[in-house]
Amino acid sequence: MKSLTSRPPASIRRAARWRAGLARLSWRERRFLAAAVVLNPSIRWLLMHRGTAAAAGFVHRCSDARFSRRARPVDDDMIRLAKRAGAVVNRAAAEPAPTVTCLARSFTAQLLLRRVGTPAELCIGVRPATVDDPVPPGVGGKNLLFHAWVEVGGVPVNDALDVAERHAVFPLDGLEALLRSATRPR
Repeated sequence: MKSLTSRPPASIRRAARWRAGLARLSWRERRFLAAAVVLNPSIRWLLMHRGTAAAAGFVHRCSDARFSRRARPVDDDMIRLAKRAGAVVNRAAAEPAPTVTCLARSFTAQLLLRRVGTPAELCIGVRPATVDDPVPPGVGGKNLLFHAWVEVGGVPVNDALDVAERHAVFPLDGLEALLRSATRPR
């Protein structure tokens, strides 16, 4: 027989912390969380079954028209709000969804931020793998690890501030042509 003072299982404690954190969110952050709970696994599925071009095309189709109508200049308040939104998207990926990659989380954050007029830019970087790195399947090659994050005004909003210093960033200039071809009606 278990003692009455025994601790609940870790999954119950984690769910209780998640609910307590939900109570501290503003109404706008709760809306972002609800959207991210749906979008994170959906974009993950798109990436797995249709590829990066299809996922990027989806993000741009869903956000470009609204972004062009709501675009605002970047200021400190916008960066602060974008960081909160990035944290909410990461929170939505943590529980209870299956493993959501950094690319799916970053596409989700970019889509949600662009829909409210924030100029969010996707960044993809690579760094050499070390012995201590846990390498999830499909994330890196034998000696390289790839990572994705979103920046607003050059500031990472869904990752650590030094993420660009730890990774060699890929130029995504050619991505625009790829997106135009992926979003063109057939």
